[in-house]
Amino acid sequence: MQKSDVQDQIIDAAEKRFSDYGFKKTIMAEIAADCPMSVGNLYRFFKNKESMAAALVNRCLEDKIQQGVDAAANEQGCLNQLNAFLLARLAYAHAHIKDHRHLHELVMIVHKNHADILECMEKKTTAIMAEFLDQGQLSGEFKKVDSERTAYLLHHSLMRYNYPLSLKNNSLTMLQKDLSDFLEMVYTGLRPCDTFVPLKLLKK
Repeated sequence: MQKSDVQDQIIDAAEKRFSDYGFKKTIMAEIAADCPMSVGNLYRFFKNKESMAAALVNRCLEDKIQQGVDAAANEQGCLNQLNAFLLARLAYAHAHIKDHRHLHELVMIVHKNHADILECMEKKTTAIMAEFLDQGQLSGEFKKVDSERTAYLLHHSLMRYNYPLSLKNNSLTMLQKDLSDFLEMVYTGLRPCDTFVPLKLLKK
């Protein structure tokens, strides 16, 4: 088994423990027993329990981005690709929060001690959105804008659809409806004044 496979196995075990019992109540010996391996062998792959939490959150965020990219690849037109990217990310995040009761605790730990992970994911996400905006300008779907700045502002305006407590306390149906309506408003501002590009929105 390759090192990356062992690390994934450990993260899987840690994820279940963190989800069921929380980060603070989980001990390294329990994760090792679930793998199964010795505690000493566990430390060959991760420095401590917090490094596992950071790796878990990083993997979740990478998967979230990939879900959006895969959804966008099935759409035609930059407008619908951007829409699919954002809605798929919302669906993934909402499902993950529902299945992981203590994920918010992990996010807070990473936010406090591993902010570089969140900053890296923000850059990846905004870069993808900026690419959609660039392509939309080339195709005539979008008017001329500063793609990087617009993607940055759009990303930060969508925090409600990424924040763990918001995802936990609201239904997916309501969040999808609100996000679709918000994106329609944004797209109205992005469309060239003399054209109209139909957008496939979630059915209301």
